[in-house]
Amino acid sequence: MKEFGQRVISTTISLTLLLLLIYYANTSLGSLFVLAALSLLSVWALQEYDALLHTKATSIIFFFSASISVVWINLNYAFLQGIFPSKLYFSLLLGLMPIYFVCLVAAAKPAKGFLLKTASSGFSLLYITAPLSLMLWILYSPEFSGRIWFLYLIFVTKISDVAGYLGGKLLGRVPLAPKISPRKTWEGSILGVFFSIVCSLLFAYLQQKYAWSNFSLSYTSALFLGAFLSCIGQIGDLFESLCKRDAGKKDSSKLPGFGGVLDLLDSLLFTTPFLTCFLLG
Repeated sequence: MKEFGQRVISTTISLTLLLLLIYYANTSLGSLFVLAALSLLSVWALQEYDALLHTKATSIIFFFSASISVVWINLNYAFLQGIFPSKLYFSLLLGLMPIYFVCLVAAAKPAKGFLLKTASSGFSLLYITAPLSLMLWILYSPEFSGRIWFLYLIFVTKISDVAGYLGGKLLGRVPLAPKISPRKTWEGSILGVFFSIVCSLLFAYLQQKYAWSNFSLSYTSALFLGAFLSCIGQIGDLFESLCKRDAGKKDSSKLPGFGGVLDLLDSLLFTTPFLTCFLLG
């Protein structure tokens, strides 16, 4: 009950802050707060991932990884705000990788463990920074109503997490992946998919009732997209659980009610790229 109470308090606070950020996201000050929040989350998540790697006698090269992460996110924001033309944006984006690896080579002292460190550093950017930068594309892309789609992403993904957690606690009997995460159950997983579908259909209903501009979601698309995002999010949750289990850790850090930033973001890191492809495809 103590853990559940912490989750309720932490979720209420974080959801309130999130809704305020989304509501004011299109204002100058609000967009800066969104940018700062994503930059902070990326660095924090990288630090937690680095701590997991330390248990395996390796690490990412943190300073350069964190720096590239912040630059990457800010570069995407600048492009979406029309500050950079597309050719310059893609040139700078492609230029980040060689610059990054030059920095890694320069920082490789001693050379022992360089191969693992560069592989881990590169993967950490793909795993953490790339999805967080894509959140900006959902929020600020001029092609669709970004704030509503961003709300859709958060609610459909996280309601699956919450329903899965509560369903596993109250009804769980059959383990889903006992060697990875013993507390996750098939009952919780099925409830997670069900509530994601309900949430997705609710967005489709509200869109038709209030005719939200640039937000188009049919009931059929809502049904399949809700189920798909829930399944993808659960894979992301299991992936992060596997990382923690291999590192011998219960939580990625000690964020009250969540465990850590990676625990908070794990499902979103997988659902964000898929929703971005759905919207831009």
